[in-house]
Amino acid sequence: MSKSNSVFYFVLVFILQLVLAHYVNLGPWVHISLLPLLVLVLPEQWRTQRTMLVAFALGLLLDLLSGGPLGLNSAAAVLAATPRKMMLERKHPNPLLCLVVMTALYLVGYFLLDGVSFHPFWFMPVKLLASLAASFAVSALLL
Repeated sequence: MSKSNSVFYFVLVFILQLVLAHYVNLGPWVHISLLPLLVLVLPEQWRTQRTMLVAFALGLLLDLLSGGPLGLNSAAAVLAATPRKMMLERKHPNPLLCLVVMTALYLVGYFLLDGVSFHPFWFMPVKLLASLAASFAVSALLL
């Protein structure tokens, strides 16, 4: 993919993430996030520190534009960006497996930082699995 197409794709997915944040409410059960996909498609030759810095900036921009608590998406995005280089440097990296792991890390970080509510214990694992399935399905279609 050429550089201009990559930038266009990146911006388009980020705008789609903003639309999902603003207009798609699936209740308390599902949170769809495309931010791990954006972190995954960053250039592979980038070092982990640079990737984490860009992930932080993307998360902060998403927090600012979506009206959410500042730092929530950015902290979760940094957590998702941490194992990216290690997973992509494997002998035969599988982008879908990388996407699942990064999305799971992002959602665990997001839900833990978002705070535990007055729901029963089983609510958080069910929400995590439902959100992981929904986020992965949408991200895999865009990958």
